Amino acid sequence: MKPFTNFFCCAWLLITLLIAGCQFDSQQAAETSATTKSANTVKYSKFFSIEPQKDYTILTVTPFEGNELRYALYPKTLPQPNIPDNCQPIAIPIESAALYSTTYTHLFELINCQNIIKGFAGTSYLYSQSLRQAVAAGNILELGSGNQPNVELLNQLKPDIVMLYIGASDIDKFSLLQRTDIKVIINADFLEHTPLGKAEWIKVVGLLCNKSNEADSIFNQVEQNYQQLKLKVSQNIRKPTVFVNIPYNNTWYMPGGNSFMAHLLKDAGADYPWQEEAQTGSLPLSLEAAFSRIQTADYWINPGSMESLDMIRKTDTRFGLLKAVQTGKVFNNNKRQLSGGGNDYWESGSARPDLVLADLIAIFHPEIAPDHSFIYFQQLQ
Repeated sequence: MKPFTNFFCCAWLLITLLIAGCQFDSQQAAETSATTKSANTVKYSKFFSIEPQKDYTILTVTPFEGNELRYALYPKTLPQPNIPDNCQPIAIPIESAALYSTTYTHLFELINCQNIIKGFAGTSYLYSQSLRQAVAAGNILELGSGNQPNVELLNQLKPDIVMLYIGASDIDKFSLLQRTDIKVIINADFLEHTPLGKAEWIKVVGLLCNKSNEADSIFNQVEQNYQQLKLKVSQNIRKPTVFVNIPYNNTWYMPGGNSFMAHLLKDAGADYPWQEEAQTGSLPLSLEAAFSRIQTADYWINPGSMESLDMIRKTDTRFGLLKAVQTGKVFNNNKRQLSGGGNDYWESGSARPDLVLADLIAIFHPEIAPDHSFIYFQQLQ
């Protein structure tokens, strides 16, 4: 299972800590606003936007076609301003959060705000040692598995915000939460078409935590790293063929040609058989249709729960006929996986596509990175 305008920058926070009880007057607030409005632009994401206003910032999230959710974020130290009726007010910085996906947790860690995570759904799937320690110490409440919010638990926890994902079929669940006092931020990073679009959601977390400058700086570095790596292989004539995933219930779900994974493979200098398909989601293929195009592919990436070549062959004898299996060029994203199920690829990998891209380039083009130390991927033996 992706900076923002911020009216109160870190320098202001330091001043308020040093001068207890001191409040900004209107002139100081205006100066802070003017300083931050020039930053925090959204460059890659297709599913959130920001609109700086005089006394607040509007965050708009589009979780599915035909639906917009708007939030008005304003400084907690000032009275709530007059905001549009279609915006949910949220005072920032938030001091507590309940999260429903591992992809969100590392965003908070990157800007050193992990301590405000007070609830998480499926704590056994966490990879971060600091978060697992917080769970063991009772500082993070288990909210249950999956994306089914327990209103009773959330009312008990009383977080400033709940961050989760929804689709068109989840609208009833979201409406139920809206009828409570729980403030819900919808995260649509899973819909992003590009790796940088997904990573850019750190700007949302930076805005919520009043750390937009830090989030902006981190994203800019990730972007720079990613683009430099992409440039390294852009002129490479050799493009090995690659396919991904593993069949489920006799259907092989391959990423659409305009999907997050397809873009990642292309940027890593690989030839993906379905890269010309326009879909952004998965392509459900029969095993026969899939095998006809992957029989001679050079690499197999992310074969699900497979841990060895022998395990792959025993799962389906036809897998042993694939060139990638015969040559041993099968790589899985489970190098940083705990026995309990936590996999860092699904945790920090979303926020650090530059590190994922570096791994993939080293797989497809080892001549470019002969001394690369893999972070997320390992070759199956």
